[in-house]
Amino acid sequence: MKGLKFSILFISILFQAGVVWGQSMVSEVPEHKSDTTIVRYWKEGISVVYTHNSDDENWFLLVDSTVSQVQRIAVPPEMTVNDFRILHDSVYFGGHYVESSGNQRGMLALFDIQDFYTGAGSFNYMRMQPTPMPDCYLNLGYSTYAQNQVYDVVRLAVYDDVQTGPKIAYIAKNYIVGETIMRVGIGQASYPWNPWNNRLIYNKYAEEEYTDIITTQNYVVAVARNNVNAHLEMRIFPKSSFITALIQFDNFPGAFYYYNKFGQGLADLKVDENVMATALEGDEFAVAYHYTDSPKDGLAVKTFGINTAGTASLLQSLTVPIIRQPGSKWKMRDARYSQSKQCIMVLNDCDGGTVGNMASIVYQFPLSDLAMGITSYYGRYLAGYDLHAMDPFGTARNRFVASGNTTGSGFLSLYWEYLYSETSCGLQDAISGIHTTTTLYETYMETNINNPNPDSYLEYFVVEEMVRDVICNQVP
Repeated sequence: MKGLKFSILFISILFQAGVVWGQSMVSEVPEHKSDTTIVRYWKEGISVVYTHNSDDENWFLLVDSTVSQVQRIAVPPEMTVNDFRILHDSVYFGGHYVESSGNQRGMLALFDIQDFYTGAGSFNYMRMQPTPMPDCYLNLGYSTYAQNQVYDVVRLAVYDDVQTGPKIAYIAKNYIVGETIMRVGIGQASYPWNPWNNRLIYNKYAEEEYTDIITTQNYVVAVARNNVNAHLEMRIFPKSSFITALIQFDNFPGAFYYYNKFGQGLADLKVDENVMATALEGDEFAVAYHYTDSPKDGLAVKTFGINTAGTASLLQSLTVPIIRQPGSKWKMRDARYSQSKQCIMVLNDCDGGTVGNMASIVYQFPLSDLAMGITSYYGRYLAGYDLHAMDPFGTARNRFVASGNTTGSGFLSLYWEYLYSETSCGLQDAISGIHTTTTLYETYMETNINNPNPDSYLEYFVVEEMVRDVICNQVP
């Protein structure tokens, strides 16, 4: 009861210090230095934000768009978070942990959002240790196995499994101990009880560099850039058998491979760096990435549907030529979908259409416009700010929230914006695209499965309070 009374009192105080919500808003948290940020929407105007800075200070923050108070909890300096998602009232995050020995281990973790309100709580996390690989032996006696090490988790998705409860789908960087080849694999983990349940498809031939993973109604989809030919590639897993339908190798107990050895690819464009993806309606999804074959550089947005056989078909394909300025380093940040507005949102760093120089731009691609062959599209950006991550915002998901900081360095900044809004704290960019057609091909992706050894830990924290300032608040 004591904790409940504290929570009610705390919430009451927050609402008394309310901030008027406008059509568009930019906010800054003074004295909270950051150079990397991630934002994910929770509920009722509240988002969770992660920040990291050059002093190896890590934080999770709870930000309510209607009040000035911000709650934050410190993350141990040994941890670095690359991505996190919210399922129900829990935050699931992935990254790496650097041990006192200097070894870097892949990490998965979770904590309860209600801990922000009670004033204290704990991270429940696991570090992945080197794991024997019975399918990879090192001598003719078949007695010495190779070992696999997951050293970073770079992207994740979370969903409810009807049998095991919350499940994490993740992208992990890994290597075979003693080798210099770095692989990017696909993992699945859950924490229904102690210890963690953990499996990894470790990408035997190291050709696909997976950069994002999402879930549709019935499938898990991982998207990648092929390191051999720079093509877009993807791998689709039924949720019902996501890294669980295993076949045992003869004479090697505990060694498995995934039953489906094939993925799909597109050969129309060369991918430049990251591919980002987002689920649409049902079992449809979209991808966004920069393509390059200088001087033909630009932005690609494609939508797909998944059939009952578990393979994708191309629905819409848009390419947007963009002139790359000398020295510009483009980066695809996030792709998201607003169901209420039927709109794909793409946050990327590029030179834009009318901007003409580097900016962090949130482009909006209505599905109806893509279907009708419309070629003109628009985006919003903040002059003087770098935006690092984005998520749909609000009960109707008809807005977005983006996190970042002032260009180069600075304090945590947040940008809220309605989709299709004429009133804005930001500036508008215009681009023109070309609708194209291409055909997916099947590609061989034999991959073996490993069960990375998880070491489980608890890390306790306390909650601090800060205040954010409103920099811009545009009311129509």
